[in-house]
Amino acid sequence: MRCSVRAGEPGRVMRAASLVLVATCLCAGLAEAQIGPSTTSESRALSRAASAERAGQIEAAREELETILEANPGSSSALAMLAQLLTPRGRAAEVLPYAERAVAVNGPDDMVAMVVWIRTLGVLERPDSALASAERWVEDRPGKPTAYGEWARLLSAAGRSEEAAEVLVAGREATGNPAAFAQELSALRASAGDYEGAAEEWTTLLGWGDSGVSAVVDRIESPEVDSEAAVRALKEVIADREYPIHVRRGALSLALQLDDRQWSREIVEQIVESVPAETRRLVLREFYVEAHNRSWSPDASWAASRLEEDSDSVDERRHWRAMRADVDYLSGNSVEAEQTFSALARSAAPGTETHRRSVRRLFSIRAAEGSPEAELLLASYAAEYPEDAAESVEMAVELSVARMTAGDIAGANAALDLLPPPTDPALASRIEGQRGVLALLDGRPAVALSHLETAAFIPGGDPVRRTDALQLAAALDRSDSVSATALGRGMLSLIAERDPGPILTAAESWTSGGAPEAAPTLLALSAAALERAAFPAEARQVRQDLVSTYPASAEAPGAMLALGREALQTDSSQARVWFERLVLEHSEHALAPVARQELAIMDEIQ
Repeated sequence: MRCSVRAGEPGRVMRAASLVLVATCLCAGLAEAQIGPSTTSESRALSRAASAERAGQIEAAREELETILEANPGSSSALAMLAQLLTPRGRAAEVLPYAERAVAVNGPDDMVAMVVWIRTLGVLERPDSALASAERWVEDRPGKPTAYGEWARLLSAAGRSEEAAEVLVAGREATGNPAAFAQELSALRASAGDYEGAAEEWTTLLGWGDSGVSAVVDRIESPEVDSEAAVRALKEVIADREYPIHVRRGALSLALQLDDRQWSREIVEQIVESVPAETRRLVLREFYVEAHNRSWSPDASWAASRLEEDSDSVDERRHWRAMRADVDYLSGNSVEAEQTFSALARSAAPGTETHRRSVRRLFSIRAAEGSPEAELLLASYAAEYPEDAAESVEMAVELSVARMTAGDIAGANAALDLLPPPTDPALASRIEGQRGVLALLDGRPAVALSHLETAAFIPGGDPVRRTDALQLAAALDRSDSVSATALGRGMLSLIAERDPGPILTAAESWTSGGAPEAAPTLLALSAAALERAAFPAEARQVRQDLVSTYPASAEAPGAMLALGREALQTDSSQARVWFERLVLEHSEHALAPVARQELAIMDEIQ
């Protein structure tokens, strides 16, 4: 049984510490510890003993502590440190005489001495003596939680769990603390398969905040517990009773940690029907954030709707209406989102977050539709929010991509001309990178190379995008114009027409001798484009051809890693083959440690 709850202070769950003294205090409450003040010389000796232990000088530490105990048999500090020093090293027999003397001197009110004595008896395989001593301690000091805790711990260790539970219940009654021993009792109930009884105790832990919720999660997810039965029992207990708000919020935190969407929603619905307005709004706001972050769209939309209804002002209502529309937009319900954002863009005051979000989202909808209104919205946004130049550039690129996806390369370039050339290097790099892609798709590799090199080398540009631009520029620089044009045309067909045929035809030529210098890079780029466009089988084939044709190339390790990770989903033996090939054939490559890690994870799972 794990004594990790302060019996007199149910607001905390503590972790075990190395010192017996600390562990003892954790089991029963620091307030109970009656460790008298040490003399100056004793304090110095304790410090020397601790330093000796840290230095690995065990005998020196023991001598210091025993010297203290010879002079002062009731020194709980020295006794606790001696037990911590010797017991883990199989020398508990040396501790016992000192523990017995300390108990004789200080009596049953010295929690540290009593616990060290009883636990030392247990370690020395004298369970009957340990149990008898713990039982006598309870009889002598019936209001002392630690005594009950030690007695129950010994009973549990002896396989007498039912008796241990009875002792803890008696301790709860004797101390008058209904929350005492909740964690220990829940552990005993769960171990016995009494999940309803465990759930009764878990509700106490749920009211203790994050630490209590974590303790419940740890127990429910432990191997010896039937998690489904445990959660089912806890749901029934929570639903059937009127628990205080702090317990129900703890239950909500638990449901979220378990990623139980339905239960989370049910708990929130129960809470908001029975709490004051401010608490209701707080819970709904927190749940909206959780649901939004987890892509629980119906629940996020519901929370936003409730907050809109509960708002005190027009601006607040508009804010939550925008949040609800945002959920609709992100979940693909663009019709309702468009209507709401359109209305809000007209009614919300320019400069407010609601207006900014509405114009931005409405722009994305219009751009995806191919509507000319997207240009007007971009111009409006750039004029009203000049401080948000980065977002304006992203909008221009978004419009360019939308037109590129529709196969309109001229329109995609025109979209980039809607804003003045940005002065910020990072934004200029973003525009240049997009122009380079458009030039490549348009069959103008030399122009593409110029833009991509500019994007890669402008100081301050986004590192990831600069790296991508540099990789593509390097591939074009080493390619002949025919191969580069074939790559661009193939990517355009893939993007605009969802047709992988042209890029696969080009890839086939590169594996049969075309563009030998740049072929591996062109194949890697083609595979990545196919993967992004959701053609996994075609991407896999191109990577396999790359590895087969150019096994020593710089791109081969990346292809092997990608093939291995894909195979993990369906064929672990094939995944292992790819990872092992990467390690054996490219042992010095930066991806080799990654492959080794994947293999290690596979070995652990098996």
